[in-house]
Amino acid sequence: MMTAGKKKWALGLALALALLTGCVPAADPDAGAQAPQPAKQQAVTVLMPGASGADACARVSARLSRLTRARFGFDVEIEQVPAAEYESTLWVRMMSRQTADLFYLPAGQSIGSPIYEDCLAPLSALLAGRPALQAAFTDKQWDSRRYYRVVYAVPARASDCYQLGFWARADILEELGADPAGITTLSQLGGLLADVKQAHPEMTPVVADRGCVMPGLWQDPLNNDLGVLAGGSTTVVNWYAGDEYAALCRTMYRWARDGLVLREACLRTEPAADLMGVYDGFGWFARVGADSPRSRTLPDGTALTAILLGPMVQNSSGAADSWALPVHESKKEQALDLLELLYTDPEAAALFLYGQPDGQPDAGWSNDAVSFGCLGQGGGEGAQVSPAYGFVFNETDHLTRISACSAVVDQYHNALMCGYLDPEEALPLFLEGLRQAGIDQIIAGKQRQLDNWLYARRAG
Repeated sequence: MMTAGKKKWALGLALALALLTGCVPAADPDAGAQAPQPAKQQAVTVLMPGASGADACARVSARLSRLTRARFGFDVEIEQVPAAEYESTLWVRMMSRQTADLFYLPAGQSIGSPIYEDCLAPLSALLAGRPALQAAFTDKQWDSRRYYRVVYAVPARASDCYQLGFWARADILEELGADPAGITTLSQLGGLLADVKQAHPEMTPVVADRGCVMPGLWQDPLNNDLGVLAGGSTTVVNWYAGDEYAALCRTMYRWARDGLVLREACLRTEPAADLMGVYDGFGWFARVGADSPRSRTLPDGTALTAILLGPMVQNSSGAADSWALPVHESKKEQALDLLELLYTDPEAAALFLYGQPDGQPDAGWSNDAVSFGCLGQGGGEGAQVSPAYGFVFNETDHLTRISACSAVVDQYHNALMCGYLDPEEALPLFLEGLRQAGIDQIIAGKQRQLDNWLYARRAG
């Protein structure tokens, strides 16, 4: 959830962007009763993850509709689905051709799968006359939404660069005299966690976030982590079979034995912010975006500081964090009108983000799906850009193997990252299960596609 400070910060940046680009906020709907109103059209529907109830969605939809009705002649109807259920709900609706006019593709949903299932509308032609929307993102960000040179989605966030981070309680850092800027490796973080445990034996140094402790490092997952790129190489490898992964498993197992990790981490599905209070937590691992603030405050008033670990990277793992349109009959032009308004008009952005035009959060509204801060910047300075950034793996010939390998990953990976399993015993079983499920064939197929993609890019 975005904090009030982050929301005001993002709003200020949106206002600055509006001044630089010449955008003028929409007129006050209450003061513009004399202006001619376009004929009302059927509402544009929006589907997105979130915890807002039906009343809050209706309230924010009505407020946003006052802008879109005056500008374009249509209303907006927003529907939110709880995050834990969103991906499955979206997939069912996409496959049944019953999804909304505009829907959110979360990072966990590969952009490739819905393209191959003919669920996403091609957008290149529709975007051609929308320079303001195109200018909100970098060329590389748009490239990551292309398949055979056709754009299929609009980036949802201003930046898809990220670092592995750890959100830590600011008061405990201050008490221990720890400098977050001086902690840049897992080894250094482990030392801090040990100090926390010694100073506060009742505290849980690391809590989980929806059952996950470690959200991934800096390898390029090439859409599904079944064959990755590491260290700037273009050779696809099995990350789970590498020395880095084995060392990480041993580290997490040692931390868990030392009481540094929530014992039942892989069994808890609540957000980390909730578990912080339940287990007297010190912090949790998360990806921290290039356009994210470095401090935040939990609803109970607990202040957090981000400890940044490893390099800033930009790779295919951010490619699915997007907005998309369905292939079936829908209001495509109007949906893009809405997106362009959200990315260029500060009042519309404030309404969508916070539920109210003044940037003060609506108590019943939450929007965790999108960030409009740093529009037009598109990345962090000095980010390590994967050579496969923009590559989309065609899974069509490997669906059975991918399903089998994913089941094996579900069985072992998260439990290893939570320190729940002894890697000396579990890791060999994990790797043998992947081998039998066909990961080598997936890697070979992914390598062929990547080589062809790289060749096509070099050829222009």
